[in-house]
Amino acid sequence: MARVLTASLLCLTAIACGPPTAGGGGGGGGGGGGGGSALNTPTQIASAMADAYCAYAERCFSSRLLQAYARMNSMDAMDLGNCRDTALAAGGDIDRIKDALEAERVVFDQERFERCEQAIASATCNESLSACDTLFEGTVEAGGGCFIDEECADGDGEGSCTASDDQCGVCEVLPIEPEAELGASCEELSCADGLECDEENICVEERNSGGAGSACEGGGGDLIGGCDMYSNMLCVEGTCTEAQFSSTEGAECGANGVLCEGDVVCPITTSGATTQCTQPKVVGEACVLREGTTITVTACVTSAFCDFETSQCVAKKADGASCSGDNQCQSGNCDEDSETCAQEGAGAAEPSWRGCD
Repeated sequence: MARVLTASLLCLTAIACGPPTAGGGGGGGGGGGGGGSALNTPTQIASAMADAYCAYAERCFSSRLLQAYARMNSMDAMDLGNCRDTALAAGGDIDRIKDALEAERVVFDQERFERCEQAIASATCNESLSACDTLFEGTVEAGGGCFIDEECADGDGEGSCTASDDQCGVCEVLPIEPEAELGASCEELSCADGLECDEENICVEERNSGGAGSACEGGGGDLIGGCDMYSNMLCVEGTCTEAQFSSTEGAECGANGVLCEGDVVCPITTSGATTQCTQPKVVGEACVLREGTTITVTACVTSAFCDFETSQCVAKKADGASCSGDNQCQSGNCDEDSETCAQEGAGAAEPSWRGCD
């Protein structure tokens, strides 16, 4: 069955992490939520879930490097001030769970939630949060009507709802997929917790890489190279190094481990050469410079995006317009299914949960 808190955390990760995927983790901080107090009402449960979600978000997605990378991708820096409003927005995952709890279609397990809170408080920012996977028990047996996965009883497998496009569906029980253990092939299976799939498709011990001094493989336009971006680490000459920051126009940046912040951005070049902090480009200005085989990209202002077909900054698109990436949309969300710009989160106005008997 889909688990709403883990899904919400992963969703936030996807929103925040426009830059390349990093290795390692952030560590430290965290907390929030129930704090051992009994959660007796759906509203209290929803509020505690939002607290846990936002504690993780504040710890993992407030680094200066992530904020600078957002600007380098023509996106506004993350505003965590409205995190709870976004997490509890009408029609969102947590709001639907609250409604299902009120209808007694879902049962909340507080002990599991407290273990989830502890996991969030101690987990690195790239770590699997499997302790948050089973916070609820569904009450609807296979064949019964449902709107969300959490309503469905697991039986001997994993309960899942066939609903799609905000329509009612029915509960079914899916077989639990086996996980590959240490030394086993991961070509077709996922590795068990604590393991990762190596380049030869074999499950090996998960590497705690990405911290200061770790080896990395950056180059070209990839300044991260497997380093821990949540802890402001960049790949400099094959070693994860804490990033430095400059708000001075003309300061050297990029391959030397310096990122630009404030009103300036760092252009990225495929050659991996050092560039200079500069003002972002406005609509109509060139954002792509081609010199032989080298391509240099300079971010546009946050109300525009770089169109690689014209090599110019163009205004971001309104809801309903076609898109191929989140940074092309005013809403910051390009819907994967429809390939159109659409609202997400607090402004999405998604339909709330409804009974599907």
